[in-house]
Formats: sequence, C-alpha cells, structure tokens
Amino acid sequence: MKYFDDIKSILIGMGIDGFEEEDFIKREILTSFEILELVSEMEDKWDIEIPIELIVPENMRNIESIARMIAKIIGE
Repeated sequence: MKYFDDIKSILIGMGIDGFEEEDFIKREILTSFEILELVSEMEDKWDIEIPIELIVPENMRNIESIARMIAKIIGE
C-alpha cells in the first residue's frame, strides 16, 4: 500500500513500535499528543494540511487506515 513504508518510518522516528497491532488507539500505542505529532510529521512530509475532521479514531487506527486517509487527501 502506498504511504505505508513512509508512515512506518515516521512512527519509528517518533519512537513508536507495535505496528502489528490492529488498533493503535485501543491498544494505547498512540497517545493524543503522539497523534498530533504524527499529523504534523505527515503534513510536513507530503506538504498537505490534514483537516481536523479527519483526525478521528477510524483514520488513526493502524498504518493502513492512516495511509488511506493520506491517499484521500492527496487525491489518489
């Protein structure tokens, strides 16, 4: 899936692991602060703005859901 490896690299750079988990939020892999940091990193990487209404648990559940959100924003 496009963006998967880049998102994984961002998470590694943030010191986050547990990529095999199905639900980052339910398993408490990402805190609210880390979600904001991830959003900022992705906005910088792809020169995009992630609308606040897209920063919801469904879009931040795992790398695949995050990648789908990025693809939607970029228009792919």
